[in-house]
Amino acid sequence: SLEDWKQMGARVCTLSPFTLAQNSLHGVFGKSGNLAAVPPKAATIGPADVINAKHRFDTHAITVHGTTTAWQRFTTRLVLHGPVTPLVPESILQTLRTDVYVSETIAQNIETDWNKGY
Repeated sequence: SLEDWKQMGARVCTLSPFTLAQNSLHGVFGKSGNLAAVPPKAATIGPADVINAKHRFDTHAITVHGTTTAWQRFTTRLVLHGPVTPLVPESILQTLRTDVYVSETIAQNIETDWNKGY
């Protein structure tokens, strides 16, 4: 349940395949898409730690290679406007006083760019 999830604290967790793929595109893991370069586990704080924090700041400005990739915009919209759910952990911030920064790039409309290519 949502209430049980809110009680979870810091722990080591197994990363989802989506997170492994996303992380493989960042510089610290070679920007190559090589999933084998990404550790499969991570230390993370839990919702209880976020709820008990004195101050919360959330930023939506990081883009992979400076692109305007739609999934990054979509994720921001899920976090800020979607349902509060453990499936989108950051959505818990909708229920808490949180300072939020959204860059102009991330705030742009989600549009298909057929000319972008690979």
